[in-house]
Amino acid sequence: MFARPVTRALAAITILAASASAQSTLGAYSPVAAKYRITSVQSTSQIMMGQTQEFQTTTTQLISLAVAKAAGALTLTITIDSATISSNAPAGIPDASEAIGLKFLGTIAPNGKVASSQMTDKSGAPTTSQFATSLRSFLPRLRVGAAMGDSWLDSTTALINQGPATITSQSVITYTLAGDTVLAGTRAWKITAAAVTSLNGSGNQQGADYTIKGTAKTTATVVVSVDGVLLSQSSEGDSNLSVNVEAAGMTIPIVQHATVKVEKLP
Repeated sequence: MFARPVTRALAAITILAASASAQSTLGAYSPVAAKYRITSVQSTSQIMMGQTQEFQTTTTQLISLAVAKAAGALTLTITIDSATISSNAPAGIPDASEAIGLKFLGTIAPNGKVASSQMTDKSGAPTTSQFATSLRSFLPRLRVGAAMGDSWLDSTTALINQGPATITSQSVITYTLAGDTVLAGTRAWKITAAAVTSLNGSGNQQGADYTIKGTAKTTATVVVSVDGVLLSQSSEGDSNLSVNVEAAGMTIPIVQHATVKVEKLP
């Protein structure tokens, strides 16, 4: 008379055990449609002609993200819906309206690695806007099957157009699966990251050529749901740059501190 209840109990235990096992390692990104708010604050200190200039720039973006299945891979579409910039920088700020409507279209592996991509402006034309650069690396790289405490490496190279300058950014990022957590009632994984970046570039302003060199170090905490959806990301970094204007015999040291917060909206 106890056979059926015992059988059911054993089946329930088996199902629970399988579920726990499936969630004991990091999974892949899953199809989703979501909106995010990105808030970045950058504090800058630079010395020019013996004078120290200090200023702060705050940028807020609202983006729409869609991950969909496509023949064994995933497609990723990110659109900037709105953008605002405020700053007390002496040289003014970029026009935020340029960012609105920028779109990233790409094919990605389940771990977030981009296989192919293109970036377009609101008219659908290809763009190299500085606002589009970060969209390619919006989803942090995962290592499918990673267990708690595991670490893995990623490297990225990006060409950044910043005002009249073109800068090559090369980063090596170490990720670590730090543990599990719960965010807004959703079970998730917490991933920490540490990045070391080299920056090299050049430009021309008002007829004067200049070069830019520097390094940056950044740490971040990423939260990804056990179902494979990015829930949040926060990062903090410091960079030391040197701008050399050879014709004027002038070198401008620049120190920056930046924080970035990514929040998934309800």
